[in-house]
Amino acid sequence: MQALITYARGRGDEAILRRHFWGIVLLYGVAALVFAPLGVYFLQHPGSFSQRAGEVAAFGDTSPWSRIGQAALANVLQFFVPGKGDLAQFYNLPGRAVFDPLTALLALIGVATLLWRWRDPAALFLLTWFPALLLPAFLATDRFPTLPRVLGVIPGVYFLPAVGVGVVVGKIVRHGRLEGNEGNEGTEGIEGTEGTEGTATAVLRASPPPRVTVSPRHRVTVSPCHRVTVSLVITAALLVHVGLTYRDYFRVWGPAQATFDAFEGDMTTAWQWLETHQPAGHVYLSSDIYRHPTFMLLAEHATVQTYFQHQNPGLSWFDARGALPLPPPGERATYLIAASSQPTGPAAAFLAYHSIEQDQWLAPDGTPALTEFGLPADADLTVFGATEQMSAAFTEQLILTAAAWRAGPDGVPALQLLWRTAGPDWENPAGYRLEIAAGDWQTVVPFDAFRPPEWVPDGRFVTWRRLNLPDEPSETLRLRLVRLSNDRPVTSPASPDGWRRIDVRR
Repeated sequence: MQALITYARGRGDEAILRRHFWGIVLLYGVAALVFAPLGVYFLQHPGSFSQRAGEVAAFGDTSPWSRIGQAALANVLQFFVPGKGDLAQFYNLPGRAVFDPLTALLALIGVATLLWRWRDPAALFLLTWFPALLLPAFLATDRFPTLPRVLGVIPGVYFLPAVGVGVVVGKIVRHGRLEGNEGNEGTEGIEGTEGTEGTATAVLRASPPPRVTVSPRHRVTVSPCHRVTVSLVITAALLVHVGLTYRDYFRVWGPAQATFDAFEGDMTTAWQWLETHQPAGHVYLSSDIYRHPTFMLLAEHATVQTYFQHQNPGLSWFDARGALPLPPPGERATYLIAASSQPTGPAAAFLAYHSIEQDQWLAPDGTPALTEFGLPADADLTVFGATEQMSAAFTEQLILTAAAWRAGPDGVPALQLLWRTAGPDWENPAGYRLEIAAGDWQTVVPFDAFRPPEWVPDGRFVTWRRLNLPDEPSETLRLRLVRLSNDRPVTSPASPDGWRRIDVRR
């Protein structure tokens, strides 16, 4: 654009593209080489290139241009208007604008100055930088405003308040200048303060600051009062910005419970616990996300791409909202219950009556972030009043040993199942889903609260699921497991279609 403008004005020799042509070619050549491996991957896997863009792009909406307009307005306002910033706690103090009010005012003065001097290459560069790198946020309209998508403007956008400060200082210097004549040799003078030249132009042109000269016949000085005013303006602009930023992020955002939750504080606490404690027996960690990436990164230094391949042999993951693992008989165990997956049903009852609460670590709001329960070796592992009444082998590592109906507080019956494990099942890390049928009625329920890689030799675990039955709970059900990895049922010679007939106690 700068080249087009300079050629249109008949000053093509000033075009940056012309003066630095081979340097620009080298820049883009190096960039192309750096991108080449990723580019080849995208050519071989086009879905990886387009999938995320297809999910967030405005053109998948029924009114794309309206959405783009809304996103553009919101993403510009988040820089200048208090309360219009990104609302996501993970990225921002919700609603906080990029600029505090004083800095926003200076930035707007800077924008106006740049627009006035748009023919200047530096001004044109900054004016182009802002909308060009805001464009991704305009086109991605799944949510707005979005601070992470405008990070490309950050290096350039902070020139705007700097230019604004330069303009204000230039005005003050102009207003407070004093002129003298001969006889005042040796007094320093400041040249180039007419209008908004001087400081603002120095910022725009990246030229040396206004010259300080000694003139024996004519000098221009600034009154002490205005010198103090200039110092106060510059100091206030910095201190206000620093002070408000410190308050917002270190006194408000950082200690907030919402920030603790957004950054998975319970998983960080679990990692810190394992770093500083010697657990008794096997450790069962309850989390709402299987092998939580935050914990795996901190505890095992695993990347997002490899964390499924890592395992601490003394640790098993489960979700206490849908399952309760039990250690082999006669062995101790430690349960770590994270705030994101508090126990329900049999898990809550069992931990309350059979285990010992040993410690708690609190979140900023005083609620438990992590609770440690210890299960002694002589604990009674009988759960929900059922003993092992059957031995239905669904896989080589998984055997169903008991089934019972239990009515919930609202009268909706829950099917509770007791399983025995022969050890981890590494071939099915994604786990299974459970299909349940009685007569013509059939339903599907999740079966991933305690996944196959976490099973231990001669261990037990309980699952429960509320079922909306058309009739009274049946004493006979049909069950089968379906692998999530390939959507195929687990079969055997005794059950070629995978269905197993199960007697259920009341």
